Amino acid sequence: MVGQEINESPEDIELPREDLMTILRQALPEEVDLRFAESIVALVDDGSRVAVTFA
Repeated sequence: MVGQEINESPEDIELPREDLMTILRQALPEEVDLRFAESIVALVDDGSRVAVTFA
């Protein structure tokens, strides 16, 4: 695997973080809080919404 990352594959799509933020901000409502550098510890789906708990 010289010159190739372990998780890299021909199907991978790579986006700079700034581009991803722009895409997400344009697609999501303003009240959605985007968080980076956080770990999800729990997801609770009640059928109408999903509650996420971060570490």
